[in-house]
Amino acid sequence: MIKLLIADDERDTRSVIRDMVPWEENGIRVCGEASNGKEAIHTIETQRPDIALLDIRMPLVDGLGVAKYIYENKLDMESVILSGHNEFVYAQQAMKYGVSDYLLKPCRPEDILASITHCKQRLEQNRQKENLLSNMSNQLSQDNSALNEHLLLQLLSGAGAAPGLLSLFEQSENCCFCAAAFLPQRNITQDVTARELILGELYKQFLHCETARTNGHIAVVVQMKTDDPSSLYNACLRIREKFLSEDLQVSIGIGMPVSALPLLPSSYQSALFMLEKQFFSFPGQVLSGCCEDDFSHLPYLRPDEEESRLLSAIRTGGEEQVSPIVEEFFQLFQSHPCTKANVINAVLTLLLEVYRICETCGIPVPENMENYLLYEQLEDFSTLEELKRLVLLFAQDTALKIQGKSSGSSPIHAALKYIEEHYRENIDLNILASHVHITPSYLSLMFKQTTGVNFIDHLNNTRIQKACELMKNLELKAYEISYMVGYNDEKYFSRVFKKVTGMSPSKYRKVNI
Repeated sequence: MIKLLIADDERDTRSVIRDMVPWEENGIRVCGEASNGKEAIHTIETQRPDIALLDIRMPLVDGLGVAKYIYENKLDMESVILSGHNEFVYAQQAMKYGVSDYLLKPCRPEDILASITHCKQRLEQNRQKENLLSNMSNQLSQDNSALNEHLLLQLLSGAGAAPGLLSLFEQSENCCFCAAAFLPQRNITQDVTARELILGELYKQFLHCETARTNGHIAVVVQMKTDDPSSLYNACLRIREKFLSEDLQVSIGIGMPVSALPLLPSSYQSALFMLEKQFFSFPGQVLSGCCEDDFSHLPYLRPDEEESRLLSAIRTGGEEQVSPIVEEFFQLFQSHPCTKANVINAVLTLLLEVYRICETCGIPVPENMENYLLYEQLEDFSTLEELKRLVLLFAQDTALKIQGKSSGSSPIHAALKYIEEHYRENIDLNILASHVHITPSYLSLMFKQTTGVNFIDHLNNTRIQKACELMKNLELKAYEISYMVGYNDEKYFSRVFKKVTGMSPSKYRKVNI
């Protein structure tokens, strides 16, 4: 809704304008009134009206003075002058200050409304155009950013430097280029946050830098002075400290400096090598150096034996066997040189087999597991240890479910016993599932299949059965009994009691006691 300021030194005039014109029906709200120009300017500063209706004659600062203030401060608002002077010199001054309309007193309420409505329409049209232009500008900026990313990734892959990318960097003979790879921890949900932390430091010190998101990490190219290549290492140390101050972790690999953009692929490969070293050891480091090893020469490890034994343990419900076999599975990668991609492919193959086991056995897939059946999701893990914990979680969860299924309803027996012993407490499905070591969704399914009723109905039946026994003690009030069997709300207790027994607590006591 458009906001209107009414400024006139006569109270009656302000009242008539405020009350006799149907502002709200026309999408306009009176946000303030002023009896002089100084008050009007203060209201403009505090209330930010869209339109000011100004009497030309006011004490302290007149209407034209307020219009001048609006004009000189380039405020996004319209102004209309009310005047008793039908002289061209006043109208000319008003036009000079960008006044939208010049109304002569006395004027009818409908004339004032027509003038203000016209201002409202012009404001809305102008703002719509500005929003459209702003959106177009943002889209163009995003398109340019996406294009720059594409060109940068082409360069780093060895496809050569496109002219469009060359134009982004400073044309200087005394400079070198260096690639770096940043792997933020996976709980940074917005890529823009990580980039801001990185670029905020690099732009302070270097001639130019560009970033691109690829393969789970952020690739960075920095243009810097030839005589100070170590400055990038120090800048990356400061970036790591910034991440730590935000309770975040980042692993950083820095490549060797090169003398020209076309040579950047070798710098980038050495940066990736430094990053990969951290995946197998300790994350959160800043490593810089030469890529002495070629990824293509590393053997491709296939933990077929460990995978087979692990899947066998899962299928037979051997939950206690799962942990040591998972340890052996990952120890193979820890003790033999290989690539991160090798590890991810092996883990992805294993998780897909676990998923098939769940489908074959008719048990629910572990919670969130489907989110990790994509290479891109696993690529975001910054350490081998993180991947190991994920595999162990899903493998144990699946083995436990199979164990529960093969042993009949043992988890349900444990759940029923827990309810019998803890019905007075605040029990929910999550608490119960945690106690019997299966997921809530799987517990809900098994509970209904085994008992014929869902969890909440069984809990209510148990509580009401206990309540009926307590009813025999005539000294106990209904509200006391409700608390004793786990209900904090007597009215809710009464509704559940009637649903289960077919009668209210008071009637039940009369009939049965």
